[in-house]
Amino acid sequence: MRYLNLTQVRDLSPIPDDDLPFLKRVTFEAESEYRVVAWEEDLFAGVTYALPMPARLIKKVTLGPLMPRSLAMTLKDIACEFVGCEEINFTHSRVHNNESWRAAIDGGHI
Repeated sequence: MRYLNLTQVRDLSPIPDDDLPFLKRVTFEAESEYRVVAWEEDLFAGVTYALPMPARLIKKVTLGPLMPRSLAMTLKDIACEFVGCEEINFTHSRVHNNESWRAAIDGGHI
C-alpha cells in the first residue's frame, strides 16, 4: 500500500487505474494493510500463491465498490462457512464517495 495525503493524490491526478487499488489516505497508514486484487480475466491466468494464514489474523475484508451486492453477499456466505471465519467483518469500499479522490481519479473532473 501507498499512503498519501490529499495534496499528493492531487499531484498524481489522473491516477493510473493500476495504481488506484494500492493507494489510501495517509490517515489509514497505521492499518499497515495488505491488498489482494484480481481482475476477472487475470484471476487464473498466471501464477497463484497460497498464503498459509490462520483465519484469526483476518479482521476485515473490504470488497470493491463496484462489486454487485449479491456477489458480495455470496462471497461472505462462502467465507463464513470456513471454521474461524465467522467473525470476519465484510464491507464495501466507499472510495467513490470522497470527492477529492474522485477528482484525482478523473483527472480533476468530477
